[in-house]
Amino acid sequence: MTLTKPLISVKSSAAQIIQHNHISTVSVLETFLCLFVIFIHISSDVIINGSQPGIFTGLIFLCGKAVSFVVPAFIFSSAVKLTMKYKDTPIDYWKFLKNRLKNIYVPYVIWVIVYYAYFVFLRHYFKFSFIEMFRYILIGDLAAHFYFIIVIMQFYLLMPVLLACCKKAAPAFGLATAFLITLAFRMFADNCLGPFVSAYRSSVFVFFLVFWVMGIYCALYYDRFVAFIKKSAVWWLIIFVAIAGPHLVLSYMQYRGMIVYWQAEVIHYIFCLTSTLGFYSFLTILTPFFEKYFNPFKLAGGISYYVYLSHVLFIFIIDQVIVDLDFSVLMRFGLRASSVYVMSFVLCYLYVISKKRIKSFVGTNWPNRSHQGRVV
Repeated sequence: MTLTKPLISVKSSAAQIIQHNHISTVSVLETFLCLFVIFIHISSDVIINGSQPGIFTGLIFLCGKAVSFVVPAFIFSSAVKLTMKYKDTPIDYWKFLKNRLKNIYVPYVIWVIVYYAYFVFLRHYFKFSFIEMFRYILIGDLAAHFYFIIVIMQFYLLMPVLLACCKKAAPAFGLATAFLITLAFRMFADNCLGPFVSAYRSSVFVFFLVFWVMGIYCALYYDRFVAFIKKSAVWWLIIFVAIAGPHLVLSYMQYRGMIVYWQAEVIHYIFCLTSTLGFYSFLTILTPFFEKYFNPFKLAGGISYYVYLSHVLFIFIIDQVIVDLDFSVLMRFGLRASSVYVMSFVLCYLYVISKKRIKSFVGTNWPNRSHQGRVV
Protein backbone atom coordinates (compact mmCIF):
# COMPACT_ATOMS: atom_id res chain seq x y z
CA MET A 1 0.00 0.00 0.00
CA THR A 2 1.32 3.46 -0.93
CA LEU A 3 0.25 6.60 0.83
CA THR A 4 0.67 9.92 -0.97
CA LYS A 5 0.55 13.51 0.23
CA PRO A 6 1.52 16.93 -1.15
CA LEU A 7 5.26 17.46 -1.22
CA ILE A 8 5.08 20.92 0.35
CA SER A 9 2.44 23.24 1.66
CA VAL A 10 1.85 26.72 0.31
CA LYS A 11 3.35 28.24 3.46
CA SER A 12 6.51 26.14 3.34
CA SER A 13 6.78 26.68 -0.42
CA ALA A 14 7.33 30.42 0.04
CA ALA A 15 9.97 29.74 2.66
CA GLN A 16 11.72 27.28 0.38
CA ILE A 17 11.71 29.76 -2.50
CA ILE A 18 13.33 32.37 -0.27
CA GLN A 19 15.85 29.83 0.94
CA HIS A 20 16.63 28.67 -2.60
CA ASN A 21 17.34 32.14 -3.85
CA HIS A 22 19.38 32.92 -0.78
CA ILE A 23 21.52 29.80 -0.96
CA SER A 24 22.05 30.43 -4.65
CA THR A 25 23.46 33.86 -3.80
CA VAL A 26 25.71 32.30 -1.18
CA SER A 27 26.90 29.71 -3.71
CA VAL A 28 27.87 32.50 -6.09
CA LEU A 29 29.60 34.30 -3.22
CA GLU A 30 31.57 31.21 -2.22
CA THR A 31 32.62 30.57 -5.82
CA PHE A 32 34.08 34.06 -6.05
CA LEU A 33 35.73 33.62 -2.66
CA CYS A 34 37.42 30.44 -3.91
CA LEU A 35 38.72 32.34 -6.92
CA PHE A 36 39.97 35.09 -4.63
CA VAL A 37 41.71 32.83 -2.11
CA ILE A 38 43.50 30.95 -4.90
CA PHE A 39 44.63 34.29 -6.33
CA ILE A 40 46.02 35.34 -2.95
CA HIS A 41 48.07 32.16 -2.66
CA ILE A 42 49.35 31.98 -6.24
CA SER A 43 50.39 35.64 -6.08
CA SER A 44 52.61 35.12 -3.02
CA ASP A 45 55.60 34.36 -5.25
CA VAL A 46 55.22 37.71 -7.01
CA ILE A 47 54.94 39.64 -3.73
CA ILE A 48 57.93 37.88 -2.15
CA ASN A 49 60.27 37.63 -5.16
CA GLY A 50 59.04 40.34 -7.49
CA SER A 51 60.63 43.74 -7.89
CA GLN A 52 58.98 45.99 -5.29
CA PRO A 53 59.06 49.17 -7.39
CA GLY A 54 57.66 47.22 -10.37
CA ILE A 55 54.20 48.03 -11.73
CA PHE A 56 53.23 44.36 -12.02
CA THR A 57 54.27 43.57 -8.47
CA GLY A 58 52.38 46.59 -7.15
CA LEU A 59 49.27 45.67 -9.12
CA ILE A 60 49.33 42.08 -7.83
CA PHE A 61 49.84 43.28 -4.26
CA LEU A 62 46.90 45.69 -4.47
CA CYS A 63 44.63 43.07 -6.06
CA GLY A 64 45.53 40.55 -3.37
CA LYS A 65 44.92 43.08 -0.61
CA ALA A 66 41.59 44.10 -2.19
CA VAL A 67 40.24 40.53 -1.91
CA SER A 68 41.80 39.77 1.48
CA PHE A 69 38.35 39.68 3.11
CA VAL A 70 37.87 36.09 1.89
CA VAL A 71 38.08 34.23 5.22
CA PRO A 72 35.67 36.58 7.08
CA ALA A 73 33.33 36.33 4.09
CA PHE A 74 33.53 32.52 4.14
CA ILE A 75 32.59 32.60 7.84
CA PHE A 76 29.70 34.94 7.07
CA SER A 77 28.40 32.67 4.28
CA SER A 78 28.68 29.56 6.47
CA ALA A 79 26.60 31.22 9.20
CA VAL A 80 24.00 32.30 6.65
CA LYS A 81 23.57 28.78 5.25
CA LEU A 82 23.32 27.10 8.65
CA THR A 83 20.90 29.67 10.03
CA MET A 84 18.64 29.39 7.00
CA LYS A 85 18.50 25.66 7.66
CA TYR A 86 17.87 25.81 11.41
CA LYS A 87 16.20 29.14 12.13
CA ASP A 88 12.73 27.54 12.26
CA THR A 89 13.84 24.07 13.34
CA PRO A 90 15.27 23.02 16.73
CA ILE A 91 18.86 21.83 16.43
CA ASP A 92 19.47 18.21 17.35
CA TYR A 93 22.92 19.04 18.69
CA TRP A 94 24.60 15.64 18.41
CA LYS A 95 23.12 14.93 15.00
CA PHE A 96 24.18 18.40 13.90
CA LEU A 97 27.75 17.85 15.10
CA LYS A 98 27.88 14.42 13.48
CA ASN A 99 26.86 15.98 10.18
CA ARG A 100 29.45 18.76 10.49
CA LEU A 101 32.17 16.27 11.39
CA LYS A 102 31.34 14.07 8.42
CA ASN A 103 31.02 16.84 5.84
CA ILE A 104 33.60 19.35 7.07
CA TYR A 105 36.07 17.95 9.58
CA VAL A 106 36.69 14.49 8.11
CA PRO A 107 37.60 15.88 4.65
CA TYR A 108 39.87 18.37 6.40
CA VAL A 109 41.64 15.60 8.34
CA ILE A 110 42.08 13.57 5.15
CA TRP A 111 43.59 16.55 3.34
CA VAL A 112 45.94 17.34 6.23
CA ILE A 113 47.20 13.75 6.04
CA VAL A 114 47.64 14.07 2.27
CA TYR A 115 49.59 17.34 2.64
CA TYR A 116 51.67 15.86 5.45
CA ALA A 117 52.52 12.76 3.43
CA TYR A 118 53.49 14.95 0.47
CA PHE A 119 55.75 17.14 2.61
CA VAL A 120 57.39 14.16 4.37
CA PHE A 121 57.79 11.55 1.64
CA LEU A 122 58.00 13.62 -1.56
CA ARG A 123 59.47 16.95 -0.48
CA HIS A 124 61.38 15.70 2.62
CA TYR A 125 60.65 18.85 4.61
CA PHE A 126 60.69 16.93 7.88
CA LYS A 127 60.59 13.41 9.32
CA PHE A 128 57.36 11.55 9.85
CA SER A 129 55.83 11.78 13.32
CA PHE A 130 52.33 10.77 14.42
CA ILE A 131 52.49 13.32 17.22
CA GLU A 132 53.41 16.15 14.86
CA MET A 133 50.75 15.10 12.35
CA PHE A 134 48.14 15.07 15.12
CA ARG A 135 49.29 18.53 16.24
CA TYR A 136 48.93 19.83 12.69
CA ILE A 137 45.39 18.42 12.54
CA LEU A 138 44.50 19.95 15.89
CA ILE A 139 46.03 23.40 15.33
CA GLY A 140 45.52 23.74 11.58
CA ASP A 141 48.89 25.28 10.75
CA LEU A 142 50.36 22.75 8.32
CA ALA A 143 49.31 24.92 5.37
CA ALA A 144 48.35 28.58 5.34
CA HIS A 145 44.63 28.07 4.74
CA PHE A 146 43.80 25.28 7.21
CA TYR A 147 43.22 27.57 10.19
CA PHE A 148 39.83 28.46 8.71
CA ILE A 149 38.58 24.91 9.39
CA ILE A 150 39.65 25.16 13.04
CA VAL A 151 37.74 28.43 13.37
CA ILE A 152 34.60 27.17 11.66
CA MET A 153 34.50 24.03 13.83
CA GLN A 154 34.50 26.24 16.93
CA PHE A 155 31.50 28.10 15.54
CA TYR A 156 29.74 24.79 14.86
CA LEU A 157 30.24 23.80 18.50
CA LEU A 158 28.73 27.11 19.62
CA MET A 159 26.01 27.38 16.96
CA PRO A 160 22.98 26.57 19.16
CA VAL A 161 24.07 29.11 21.78
CA LEU A 162 24.87 31.86 19.27
CA LEU A 163 21.65 31.28 17.34
CA ALA A 164 19.56 31.41 20.51
CA CYS A 165 21.29 34.62 21.63
CA CYS A 166 20.74 36.28 18.25
CA LYS A 167 17.07 35.31 18.25
CA LYS A 168 16.59 36.97 21.65
CA ALA A 169 18.74 40.06 21.09
CA ALA A 170 17.77 42.90 18.78
CA PRO A 171 20.01 43.00 15.67
CA ALA A 172 21.48 46.40 16.55
CA PHE A 173 22.46 45.25 20.06
CA GLY A 174 23.72 41.84 18.94
CA LEU A 175 25.82 43.21 16.09
CA ALA A 176 27.24 46.04 18.20
CA THR A 177 28.20 43.61 20.97
CA ALA A 178 29.85 41.17 18.55
CA PHE A 179 31.63 44.05 16.80
CA LEU A 180 33.12 45.37 20.05
CA ILE A 181 34.13 41.91 21.32
CA THR A 182 35.86 41.12 18.02
CA LEU A 183 37.56 44.51 17.91
CA ALA A 184 38.80 44.22 21.50
CA PHE A 185 40.18 40.73 20.90
CA ARG A 186 42.01 41.83 17.75
CA MET A 187 43.50 44.87 19.47
CA PHE A 188 44.45 43.47 22.87
CA ALA A 189 44.92 39.69 22.49
CA ASP A 190 48.67 40.06 21.95
CA ASN A 191 49.20 41.90 25.24
CA CYS A 192 46.57 40.33 27.47
CA LEU A 193 46.15 36.65 26.60
CA GLY A 194 49.64 35.21 26.51
CA PRO A 195 52.02 34.02 23.78
CA PHE A 196 50.01 30.95 22.71
CA VAL A 197 46.81 32.89 22.03
CA SER A 198 48.87 35.63 20.41
CA ALA A 199 50.52 33.14 18.07
CA TYR A 200 47.26 31.45 17.08
CA ARG A 201 44.77 34.25 17.64
CA SER A 202 43.48 34.06 14.05
CA SER A 203 42.47 30.46 14.82
CA VAL A 204 40.29 31.53 17.77
CA PHE A 205 36.61 32.04 16.94
CA VAL A 206 36.44 35.40 18.77
CA PHE A 207 38.74 36.84 16.10
CA PHE A 208 35.83 36.44 13.60
CA LEU A 209 32.81 36.54 15.93
CA VAL A 210 31.08 39.53 14.32
CA PHE A 211 31.11 37.88 10.87
CA TRP A 212 29.32 34.80 12.17
CA VAL A 213 26.78 36.89 14.09
CA MET A 214 26.27 39.05 11.00
CA GLY A 215 25.54 35.92 8.96
CA ILE A 216 23.00 34.73 11.55
CA TYR A 217 21.12 38.03 11.51
CA CYS A 218 21.24 38.15 7.73
CA ALA A 219 19.43 34.78 7.59
CA LEU A 220 17.00 35.55 10.41
CA TYR A 221 15.85 38.76 8.72
CA TYR A 222 16.71 37.85 5.15
CA ASP A 223 13.98 39.73 3.28
CA ARG A 224 14.61 42.93 5.22
CA PHE A 225 18.36 42.48 4.85
CA VAL A 226 18.20 42.07 1.07
CA ALA A 227 15.84 45.03 0.72
CA PHE A 228 18.19 47.15 2.82
CA ILE A 229 21.39 46.31 0.94
CA LYS A 230 19.73 46.73 -2.46
CA LYS A 231 18.29 50.09 -1.47
CA SER A 232 21.63 51.27 -0.09
CA ALA A 233 23.88 49.71 -2.77
CA VAL A 234 25.32 53.09 -3.82
CA TRP A 235 26.16 53.95 -0.23
CA TRP A 236 27.91 50.60 0.22
CA LEU A 237 30.02 51.39 -2.84
CA ILE A 238 30.93 54.80 -1.43
CA ILE A 239 31.79 53.32 1.99
CA PHE A 240 33.87 50.59 0.38
CA VAL A 241 35.87 53.08 -1.71
CA ALA A 242 36.32 55.41 1.28
CA ILE A 243 37.78 52.60 3.42
CA ALA A 244 39.45 50.38 0.83
CA GLY A 245 41.25 53.19 -0.99
CA PRO A 246 43.33 54.50 1.94
CA HIS A 247 43.77 50.98 3.33
CA LEU A 248 45.23 49.64 0.09
CA VAL A 249 47.50 52.65 -0.38
CA LEU A 250 48.82 52.57 3.20
CA SER A 251 49.29 48.78 3.04
CA TYR A 252 51.31 49.14 -0.16
CA MET A 253 53.43 51.89 1.38
CA GLN A 254 54.16 49.60 4.33
CA TYR A 255 55.01 46.76 1.93
CA ARG A 256 57.51 49.08 0.23
CA GLY A 257 59.02 50.00 3.61
CA MET A 258 57.96 53.62 3.30
CA ILE A 259 55.85 53.80 6.48
CA VAL A 260 54.84 51.82 9.57
CA TYR A 261 51.08 51.23 9.24
CA TRP A 262 50.21 51.22 12.95
CA GLN A 263 46.44 51.17 12.43
CA ALA A 264 46.51 48.27 9.96
CA GLU A 265 44.72 45.73 12.20
CA VAL A 266 41.74 47.94 12.99
CA ILE A 267 41.39 49.35 9.48
CA HIS A 268 41.64 45.89 7.95
CA TYR A 269 38.91 44.70 10.31
CA ILE A 270 36.60 47.50 9.15
CA PHE A 271 37.63 46.83 5.56
CA CYS A 272 36.62 43.15 5.87
CA LEU A 273 33.22 44.11 7.31
CA THR A 274 32.36 46.62 4.60
CA SER A 275 33.78 44.43 1.82
CA THR A 276 31.81 41.37 2.92
CA LEU A 277 28.51 43.25 3.06
CA GLY A 278 29.27 45.32 -0.03
CA PHE A 279 30.26 42.35 -2.17
CA TYR A 280 27.28 40.33 -0.97
CA SER A 281 24.93 43.21 -1.82
CA PHE A 282 26.51 43.39 -5.27
CA LEU A 283 25.95 39.66 -5.81
CA THR A 284 22.30 39.76 -4.71
CA ILE A 285 21.72 42.02 -7.70
CA LEU A 286 23.69 39.81 -10.10
CA THR A 287 22.51 36.39 -8.87
CA PRO A 288 19.32 36.26 -11.03
CA PHE A 289 21.52 36.88 -14.07
CA PHE A 290 23.97 34.15 -13.06
CA GLU A 291 21.14 31.70 -12.37
CA LYS A 292 19.65 32.32 -15.80
CA TYR A 293 22.70 32.63 -18.00
CA PHE A 294 25.72 31.25 -16.18
CA ASN A 295 25.10 27.79 -14.78
CA PRO A 296 28.77 27.07 -13.90
CA PHE A 297 28.20 29.03 -10.69
CA LYS A 298 25.71 26.37 -9.59
CA LEU A 299 28.25 23.64 -10.31
CA ALA A 300 31.13 25.48 -8.63
CA GLY A 301 29.11 26.12 -5.48
CA GLY A 302 29.02 22.40 -4.75
CA ILE A 303 32.78 21.96 -4.98
CA SER A 304 34.00 25.18 -3.33
CA TYR A 305 35.01 23.47 -0.07
CA TYR A 306 37.09 20.84 -1.84
CA VAL A 307 38.71 23.54 -3.98
CA TYR A 308 39.57 25.44 -0.81
CA LEU A 309 41.17 22.39 0.81
CA SER A 310 43.16 21.19 -2.20
CA HIS A 311 44.41 24.23 -4.12
CA VAL A 312 47.52 24.92 -2.01
CA LEU A 313 48.77 21.37 -2.65
CA PHE A 314 48.44 21.99 -6.38
CA ILE A 315 50.52 25.15 -5.97
CA PHE A 316 53.29 23.12 -4.31
CA ILE A 317 53.14 20.54 -7.11
CA ILE A 318 53.36 23.18 -9.86
CA ASP A 319 56.21 24.92 -8.07
CA GLN A 320 58.11 21.64 -7.89
CA VAL A 321 57.70 21.21 -11.65
CA ILE A 322 58.90 24.70 -12.61
CA VAL A 323 61.51 25.24 -9.86
CA ASP A 324 64.49 24.50 -12.13
CA LEU A 325 63.14 26.39 -15.13
CA ASP A 326 64.56 29.83 -15.77
CA PHE A 327 61.23 31.67 -15.83
CA SER A 328 60.54 35.26 -14.92
CA VAL A 329 58.28 36.10 -12.00
CA LEU A 330 55.55 37.08 -14.47
CA MET A 331 55.79 33.78 -16.35
CA ARG A 332 55.79 31.77 -13.09
CA PHE A 333 52.67 33.62 -12.01
CA GLY A 334 50.97 32.83 -15.33
CA LEU A 335 51.84 29.14 -15.07
CA ARG A 336 50.75 29.01 -11.45
CA ALA A 337 47.44 30.69 -12.19
CA SER A 338 46.48 28.72 -15.29
CA SER A 339 47.50 25.37 -13.81
CA VAL A 340 46.13 25.73 -10.28
CA TYR A 341 42.75 27.16 -11.27
CA VAL A 342 42.17 24.40 -13.82
CA MET A 343 43.45 21.59 -11.62
CA SER A 344 41.52 22.73 -8.54
CA PHE A 345 38.13 23.15 -10.15
CA VAL A 346 38.29 20.34 -12.73
CA LEU A 347 39.65 17.65 -10.40
CA CYS A 348 37.31 18.60 -7.55
CA TYR A 349 34.36 18.64 -9.92
CA LEU A 350 35.27 15.18 -11.23
CA TYR A 351 35.63 13.93 -7.65
CA VAL A 352 32.19 15.22 -6.61
CA ILE A 353 30.52 13.81 -9.72
CA SER A 354 32.22 10.44 -9.27
CA LYS A 355 31.25 10.36 -5.60
CA LYS A 356 27.59 11.04 -6.45
CA ARG A 357 27.51 8.37 -9.14
CA ILE A 358 29.11 5.78 -6.86
CA LYS A 359 26.55 6.54 -4.14
CA SER A 360 23.74 6.31 -6.68
CA PHE A 361 25.08 3.00 -8.00
CA VAL A 362 25.48 1.53 -4.52
CA GLY A 363 22.04 2.75 -3.46
CA THR A 364 20.42 1.27 -6.56
CA ASN A 365 22.11 -2.12 -6.43
CA TRP A 366 22.33 -2.61 -2.65
CA PRO A 367 19.15 -1.19 -1.11
CA ASN A 368 19.05 -0.56 2.62
CA ARG A 369 17.67 -3.67 4.28
CA SER A 370 16.06 -1.58 7.02
CA HIS A 371 13.53 -0.28 4.51
CA GLN A 372 12.45 -3.72 3.28
CA GLY A 373 8.91 -4.65 4.25
CA ARG A 374 7.92 -1.14 5.23
CA VAL A 375 4.68 0.43 4.11
CA VAL A 376 5.43 3.82 2.50
